[in-house]
Amino acid sequence: MGNDLNKSIDSKDLKMLDQKLTNKIDVSETKLSGKIDTVEAKMSGRMDVLDTKLSSLDDKIATQTKRMDWLIALVIGSILVPVFIKLFVK
Repeated sequence: MGNDLNKSIDSKDLKMLDQKLTNKIDVSETKLSGKIDTVEAKMSGRMDVLDTKLSSLDDKIATQTKRMDWLIALVIGSILVPVFIKLFVK
């Protein structure tokens, strides 16, 4: 083991090791980039689904609000009509 440490590494070996390391880094970056793209695509799809659901919910709320407005107007009208009738019939 001590002999291995004493061996000198020439520049050719260093260049080869550097190239192998660079290749491994490039492969890792490519794999990571692909995984990131996949995750982004999945999240984009999920966001589209959520946007659709929110839009549908907004439509339902708007419909319910319109119904409540009509109901409130009907109740107020049914209360005020007899009052006006009593005022003007006297």
